[in-house]
Amino acid sequence: MTNKMTRSKLYAFLPLIVFLGIVAVFVSRMGKDSSALPSPFINKQLPYISGEKLGAYPTFTHQEFGKGNVIVLNVFASWCVPCLQEHSQIKTLSETVTTYGMAWKDTPQDSLKWLAKNGNVYHKILSDYSGRAGIDIGVYGVPETFILDKKGVLIYRHTGAITKQDLTQTIMPIIKKLQGQ
Repeated sequence: MTNKMTRSKLYAFLPLIVFLGIVAVFVSRMGKDSSALPSPFINKQLPYISGEKLGAYPTFTHQEFGKGNVIVLNVFASWCVPCLQEHSQIKTLSETVTTYGMAWKDTPQDSLKWLAKNGNVYHKILSDYSGRAGIDIGVYGVPETFILDKKGVLIYRHTGAITKQDLTQTIMPIIKKLQGQ
């Protein structure tokens, strides 16, 4: 009889224990940057990527990474609302650093329409219609932005739309430091 009473008391507290566990997880995540998803490629060479030429826009190849230029690789799609929200920030970036775009899981026709409507802010661009190249570099979704140093090493990854605050407080200082090396 004592075991049954003990078990029933334990079961009575089980919802409270589960609830406290969930609260502990949320509290541990408070104040942490939700745009900083871990990447296994930080401080490593970016894995090989390739895609298709997008219309008449200049395209890039994987061999261009590590040729002495700091490069920002922005992954976007025409169906992505946050991509449009960050578009002016990407334009600002492209004025100070080599900026490549990768249209991810988007039909070439839709990507071309989006670029014609909103403006092409990329120095070079490719289409990753299948999504394979994005998967190979660890893209979770769009937009995502990668900063590669002069040797082609991935230094920083930003997930989600880049805000003015992200640009001025995080991204530009990283780029300026890398350009000075």
